[in-house]
Order: sequence, then C-alpha cells, then structure tokens
Amino acid sequence: MVLVEFFEKDSVENICSSLTNAADIVYMVGSNSKLMRAYAERYKTVLDGRGIHIEIRLMSYNKNSIENIINVLTRIIEENEEVAFDLTGGDDLSLVAAGMIYERYKSRNIQMHRFNLLPKTIIDVDMDGETIVSGDTPQLTVDELIKIYGGDVIYDEVRDNTTYRWDMNEEFKQDIRTMWSICSENTGLWNTQTTLLAYAEKTNGDEDLLTVSVQTSVLNSIVAHNNGGYCHIKVAFFHELLKAGLLTSYTINNDIFSITYKNHQVKYCLTMAGLILEMKVFLTALELKEKDGKPVYNDVMNGVIIDWDGNIHPDHEEYDTENEIDVIIMHGMVPIFVSCKNGYIEKEELYKLNAVAERFGGKYAKKVLVASALEDNDYGNYIRQRAQDMGIRIVEGQSKGGKYKDLTYLSDDEWNKIVRSLWLN
Repeated sequence: MVLVEFFEKDSVENICSSLTNAADIVYMVGSNSKLMRAYAERYKTVLDGRGIHIEIRLMSYNKNSIENIINVLTRIIEENEEVAFDLTGGDDLSLVAAGMIYERYKSRNIQMHRFNLLPKTIIDVDMDGETIVSGDTPQLTVDELIKIYGGDVIYDEVRDNTTYRWDMNEEFKQDIRTMWSICSENTGLWNTQTTLLAYAEKTNGDEDLLTVSVQTSVLNSIVAHNNGGYCHIKVAFFHELLKAGLLTSYTINNDIFSITYKNHQVKYCLTMAGLILEMKVFLTALELKEKDGKPVYNDVMNGVIIDWDGNIHPDHEEYDTENEIDVIIMHGMVPIFVSCKNGYIEKEELYKLNAVAERFGGKYAKKVLVASALEDNDYGNYIRQRAQDMGIRIVEGQSKGGKYKDLTYLSDDEWNKIVRSLWLN
C-alpha cells in the first residue's frame, strides 16, 4: 500500500499512519521541502527502530495553489495502484484537494482515514467500512516523541547528571512508597534533611560510594552558608530512614556525619529534595491500569533532560538549548508534560513548562503543574491565574466538606484518580 501524509508542524500527525506498518511507501506532501526532509529523517529513525522499514518520498507543492496540489496528488494516484490518504494533518486547501481527487478517482477505491489522537480512535473518512488499521491505534514512547519533534533525550551514559534510567523492580517501588510516606509526615523536614544529604554528597565527592562521611562542622558550615542557618541536622529523621530500611547505618555526632544508603537508587532519591514528588507521580502513572488490565499510560519517564536540536554535546563547552521536565507521560500519542514542585514555585517554571510542551507536543500536549505547597496568598493566586492563562492544569490540595487536604495527605485512591485524569485536562 502507498500512504499519503500531509506534512504538518505537529509531528504526531505526520507519523501515526506509518506506525501501523500497513504501507510500503509513504509520500509526505507539503509546502516546505527543507523542513520535510529534516523531519523525514527523524521519522525514519523511529520507524526503523521499530523494525518498520518504509520508504519515505517527499513531494512539495505550492500551498496557495489548489491546482498545484491537485497535480501533485494526481501524480501519486497515477503512479500507484493502492493508495490511502491520512487526513489527520494538512491545511484546509490540501484537504479540499484530497476530496476532489477522491471524487475524480472514485473507481480506484482510494482509502481515506484520519486519527483522533485524544480518544485514540481512527475515523473512516470515505465511509466504506475499511480503515488502515483495526483495533488499537499507534502509541509512542517518550523517547520517540522527543525524536520526531527534532530533539533527543540525553541519558546518563552519554553525559553525567542527565536522564537516569531507573530499575523499577518491586522492591524499589516499595522504597518509593516508603519515602513518600516519610515525606508526607513532614514535607518541610523532608526538604531540609534531604538538602543536607545533597550537601554531604557534594562534599564527599564520590557518587559511586554508598557510604558518605563528612566532618559535622564542615557540613554545618556549608549548610549555614547556603541556607542561612535554617537547616539543621535532625537525628530522628535519619533514625526513621534507618528503621524503614532506606539506610543500613548512620553515625551522627559532633565530629562525624556518616550514613550508608541501601542502594544507589535510594541514594539518588534521598540526595535530591524535590525528587520524591516526581517519583510519586511517576510510580502512580506507571502502575495505573484500565478495567481490562491494560496500562492507562503506555510510557512514563521522569527527570527527562531534552536536547532541543538533537545534536547532543558530551560536555558543556558549546552552548546548547536543553531543558529538564520532571515527568513526561504518554497516553497513546498524546504527551503530558508534568512539573512537580514540593516547595516554592518560581514563576519562570510555568514559562519553561509551557515552552517545552509546545515545542515537543504542539497542540496535543497536556501541561500540568503538581504543587504540594502552593499557598493561599497573592503570589499563590498569581501562579494559579498565570497557569490558567497558559493552559496549565494545577494539581494541588483538595477541599472536601470544608476540610483542606494537602497533596501529601491524599490517599492512594485519590492519587490514582488525579493521575488517571491528567490526559483529559
């Protein structure tokens, strides 16, 4: 089968039919040949990675001339026997031209369909009862999504302190639940003590070691210099980590601050103050199931470092545009970009979230801010209004029966309900 895709700025519209593996040749038609060539290479990489080896042919037309568009489409029809048009993308004039071609070549049994990506359905436009695929519509991974929009995810094996690949085994999932439970008891205490651990880690200087030891006076001096003296060592907190099995030992006195983490993944979580809220959202999205047992979300990643142009530099000697998104969740081909804030929210965070979502999700992107400590004051209300103006959904505490429940006090069922609905906002 030969497939005709109308090139659009939203890349998911350009590749959904190709992902069905129903075509041998894809004609990508549009008005910007340079842009089509660049993106076709990205699409080919994703398709080849799935074992879908399709020849992509590019054909350009004058977007302001319906006659020229019709001529280009006529050439495709005349040169190929079995042709299907994907009308998911395309401007008004090109879609009108496709309709005229359909009428002109009605005897050729030309197929026309379009994808509705939000409810994940395929529409039989020519109404003959046949579509390019039946059953489940295509899905994209986070990595594939970023790639088809021209970027790349930077992983830890390429450069340090970038996207971490978690081993989400059952034991570690339980560790996440335990850490969230401890955080929920006192978010402020969690933030200050994990900040201490972050400073201890930087002072120790060897991230490969599970045991971190520093002089207590040195750690206190660093913390006082960076936090104004408001962050003090609370031994009871570390005793709770020990009881929970997140630490295997600790020694804290006037001379030494020494702790041994359970494993490297737990260490990674405990040395980044805001990471546990990300992990809570990440794990919830990862485990959600539909009634038939299928996952609600087909891919979830957190701490995603994105290189905007796909030209990853192994170091920072060259200027490059990169951003981190706390959590990216895929519902079929629809991405949800999530920013998680377990404390104060800088207003710039909204602009960053909005910019990255629009660049790598276009009109289909869902934007969410999960805020555990957004206060009911002028600044908090400014953040709420600004988020609303930018199409960003805020997930914060809930008020039921006159009682306010902070995010940290929500039950698992309440969390599941919130995260399940993120793709619908």
